[in-house]
Amino acid sequence: RTAKLALVDLAGSERQADTGAKGQTFRESISINRSLFVLRKVITALARKSAQDLLMVPYRESKLTTLLRDAIGGSSYTVMVACLSPNDAHFEENLSTLQYASTARRIRNRPEVNLDPKS
Repeated sequence: RTAKLALVDLAGSERQADTGAKGQTFRESISINRSLFVLRKVITALARKSAQDLLMVPYRESKLTTLLRDAIGGSSYTVMVACLSPNDAHFEENLSTLQYASTARRIRNRPEVNLDPKS
């Protein structure tokens, strides 16, 4: 038997106005936002459950979704922890996080035991 464990911390979108990022940090935040956008597209496609949507899941549009392919819509057990802020100033981000988690909850994986063919 073999197993793979993926621990991912998705801190949330990087807003340039809030962080004041410039230069290399700004380019990194753009890359982070792009990956999170593609992850949302993948989760939305998998949550719809129609055969046509499953044919067009955009796993390859981002390194993040390519790495997490087994965890989201694959053959593994997956747990998502959504962290919220108690501060009222973060209401919009909290709402977005809850909607994201609610959509991800509708995905049904098909866990399988991975057997090593050499053993």
